[in-house]
Amino acid sequence: MMKLMIGSHISPFVRKVRIVMAEKKIDCELVLENVWASDTKIHDFNPLGKLLPQERRERTEVKCWEALADGMLDAAVLIRLEGTMREWRIAVNLG
Repeated sequence: MMKLMIGSHISPFVRKVRIVMAEKKIDCELVLENVWASDTKIHDFNPLGKLLPQERRERTEVKCWEALADGMLDAAVLIRLEGTMREWRIAVNLG
């Protein structure tokens, strides 16, 4: 029987669990729930009640964009370094 995960794509808690389940090769179906809606049923299934408070949502969104930008910049720096190292290795006849 496939396990169900109820949550949203933007939840950091759901992302962490999905990553672990993928690494452990555990099949899981994500059932999307609007956890911010007034009629949400998430608390029926979520004993910890881990939801971001209303006043922290904007900050969380900004932090997500910041993390994405940091990752993109890290990738760009690595691409540049790899190209530079390749040129250097060729110049000094190492490979």
